[in-house]
Amino acid sequence: MKGYDMYCEIQQLKAKGYSLRATSKKLGIHRTTVKRYWDMEIDEYDQLACKINRQHKLDFRKDTIIGWLKENEGMSAAQIGDWLKEHYAEEYSERTVSRYVSKLRDEFGIPKSNSKERIYEAIPDPPMGKQMQMDMGSKWMRTLTGGRIKIYFAAFVLSHSRYKYVYLQRRSFKAVDLVMAAKRSFAYFGGIPQEIVIDQDSIVAVDENYGDIIYTYEFERFRQEYSFSVYLCRKSDPESKGRIEKVVGYIKNNFMAHRNYPGEDELLNDLAEGWLQRTANSKMHGTTKKIPREVWEIERDYLSPIPKDILPGDEPVIFRTVRKDNTIIYGSNRYSVPLWLYGTGNDVEINVTEDGKLVVSLPGAGVICEHPLLVGRGGLKKNVDHSRDKEKTVNELQESVSAQLLGEADDFLAAIRKEKQRYARDQFLLIEKSIGNYGADNVMAGIGYCMKNRMHSAALLKDYLETVTSSKAQILNAYVSKDAIPKRIPRADSKFHVKTEKRSISEYAGVGGAL
Repeated sequence: MKGYDMYCEIQQLKAKGYSLRATSKKLGIHRTTVKRYWDMEIDEYDQLACKINRQHKLDFRKDTIIGWLKENEGMSAAQIGDWLKEHYAEEYSERTVSRYVSKLRDEFGIPKSNSKERIYEAIPDPPMGKQMQMDMGSKWMRTLTGGRIKIYFAAFVLSHSRYKYVYLQRRSFKAVDLVMAAKRSFAYFGGIPQEIVIDQDSIVAVDENYGDIIYTYEFERFRQEYSFSVYLCRKSDPESKGRIEKVVGYIKNNFMAHRNYPGEDELLNDLAEGWLQRTANSKMHGTTKKIPREVWEIERDYLSPIPKDILPGDEPVIFRTVRKDNTIIYGSNRYSVPLWLYGTGNDVEINVTEDGKLVVSLPGAGVICEHPLLVGRGGLKKNVDHSRDKEKTVNELQESVSAQLLGEADDFLAAIRKEKQRYARDQFLLIEKSIGNYGADNVMAGIGYCMKNRMHSAALLKDYLETVTSSKAQILNAYVSKDAIPKRIPRADSKFHVKTEKRSISEYAGVGGAL
């Protein structure tokens, strides 16, 4: 069969009005060949070409796969298979992807870095529901802006079915974080195993104590409440938890490698859950030759039920970062917070009540807002009090603030209007709020300080008022404190009314003469 270029030349000459004979003569090919392609449609040619050339089913993704391999050194064929499912919803057998990737590496000279793998001793699988292994790890991930961020994770696997779970976050794990992640794993697995295998770690055990292990307070409370035993691995004994060691490497190299951090822990865990369902728990295990999800559907019936009577205050505190649009994310939904929160550097604390409300608090300041929980994902729940006051125009706001300050702050307001034109409304609203909190006289004193130092900003004015108010309060408290009040001399007590003896001046004069 002639090539695609020949087919295109025949069709172009036909379109220009050439005859079969003229086309054959011009291209220097037999008239029979020209006739074969003369009335052939492009789709018909493509199907015929595929049959003759025996193209690989992944050839149309060839450039994409080569780009992944060149950009991400050491990327495995397994991860490429996962990315094809994630980005294009295309599923191929592991062998098909592996052979194709190997062929591309050889054809284009793309090396694969080899890393030493730890050798483990073969251990028989424990009975269903008997054991879960857990471990922690970390890996640097790229950010959307081109930087790097270190992500920490806790990994869990049921030893019999190899069913996996992972929870990731930006900060390093503390005892309360590990307990929270373990509880989530129980919910994901649908029950509690009899035994948990884990490394010796300071957030789990305080002292090995010759076998009578002393656990941290959080982990001991968790262990007693959920009624499981603990197998604490000794140092240099990776074989005792070889399954989770493999899972940790799998998470690093198949899920986290070459992936950008999406900006929020909640979003990253959503991606991880998709990976667990799509690949980690749906792919045939190399050792057992079984699909973990299918085995887990049987094993979960052997797990102990999760207790429903959770003690009050047992759940760990959950913090969220306030985003630029003055919202926080919970359960893949957005909830609004007051406009002044963003930029303060404060994280908010969230709690979910039994009646389905999301309570948002600021540590040290108490509850700042509540929202009913949203159903589904991608929703936005906005409190009308968290919106800008658009009823007043900027001019009206400026005139209102000026009137409250008796027209003595017009230069300050004009400077703000000039320098911060886009944010003038927010600036005037903050000044108006400061007048209500600190009084017009204190605000005028703060404006005088700001004008003197050329600080035309309502936020700096607010900082000044907070600082001065706090300092005055400390001085006043110190002055009125019990220890600071001077004690008066009791008038009735005679010992405080002693009269001193007075000598005549002549006595001192005589002494001076003798000298």
